[in-house]
Amino acid sequence: MGKDNKTPPVHKQVPGTNFIVDGFNYFAPETRDWFLTHFHSDHYYGLYSSFSKGTIYCSTITKRLCIEKLRVKPWRIREINPGETISIRSLQVTAFDANHCPGSCFFLFEVPGKGRFLHSGDFRYTPLMQRYRELSEIDVLYLDTTYCDPKHRFPTQDEMALWIAQETKKALRNPDVAIAIGTYLIGKERVLLRVWEECQHPICVTPDKMQILRLLDLPCDFNQVFTLDSRISRIHVVPLGYLSFNGIASLKKRLQGFSEIVGFSPTGWSFSGKSTISSQSFGSVTIFGVPYSEHSSFEELKEFVSFIRPKKIIPTVNVDKSGRLDKMLSHFHHIVSAPENKGNLFGYFQKSSFQSDESNASTVEIEQECMIVESSTSDLASKWCRRISSSSKKSTSPILKYFIKKT
Repeated sequence: MGKDNKTPPVHKQVPGTNFIVDGFNYFAPETRDWFLTHFHSDHYYGLYSSFSKGTIYCSTITKRLCIEKLRVKPWRIREINPGETISIRSLQVTAFDANHCPGSCFFLFEVPGKGRFLHSGDFRYTPLMQRYRELSEIDVLYLDTTYCDPKHRFPTQDEMALWIAQETKKALRNPDVAIAIGTYLIGKERVLLRVWEECQHPICVTPDKMQILRLLDLPCDFNQVFTLDSRISRIHVVPLGYLSFNGIASLKKRLQGFSEIVGFSPTGWSFSGKSTISSQSFGSVTIFGVPYSEHSSFEELKEFVSFIRPKKIIPTVNVDKSGRLDKMLSHFHHIVSAPENKGNLFGYFQKSSFQSDESNASTVEIEQECMIVESSTSDLASKWCRRISSSSKKSTSPILKYFIKKT
């Protein structure tokens, strides 16, 4: 039966329950409750229109995307939005804004007799999360460890979104220049709204992209910000893959008629550690690698863990090798609150009280998370060399603040 026949790894299970988080491609015959943290393909992988295994729990925005893009049956989905707590089979689940992409959540599971388990999904930490006072006395934190390495020390989202917006405004002074901003299916919307704030210039998108954007409850006058008419806009939204060596031909085809193209690739993978903003030229095309990420930087991960102070941590990304796990967990050795963690960092990856009672597996299979997102431009990171202007000022946009809602 392929991968669907495999037992879910420990970082996709909720101890003491049959719940599965972001694990639709695993075999779990007893599971009737499935949680989807957000609508990125490495998290909904295995979810199809024919899904009939039980109930999916996710935010309203994620529900819309599941119905629109995957044709999941609406009655298969139950909404839980940031700030809401619901009861499922005698236990409570609370959702929080994950500050990752529109509709993203992390979930707190309170399991009687077992403990309190926080699954972060993918998230970008912000100090505003410290107002979530429910996030105390956490037994196990399932942590997004995408950038869990000291070399990943990129700037804040505000700084990078502002830089892109200011550089776009400069480029628009030349009527022969087109601007391309890379995005995923969903994600990077904060950059687009900041560009609009700074430039007051309509942003051109494809019909498919327009359809997606309309599902996201963006805090803007939608018809004023976005357009389908390329004749009235020189700012174009393109797939991130276009902003790479292999995508240049597609980019030029998309933006015919301009003598120069300036592209912005906003991804944390562009951060080389030697420079902040970097660039590469392909004839008339210049691409800037901007370390704008929707995952937490290394320092932000440390700050989040220091705030949560969990008894144990289970990484959810880059978990393919024990040596890599050991290195990631060592960064939090002095923070986790359980004394036993200071000895054996991997004890909780073995079958224990923190593994689902219903699991029949004698061992826990640890698999690498599918890094589908933020991968297409990583090959450029070592080649870009332009440092961010020291004159760029910090600013916090009211629109950017929207994405961490009050609960």
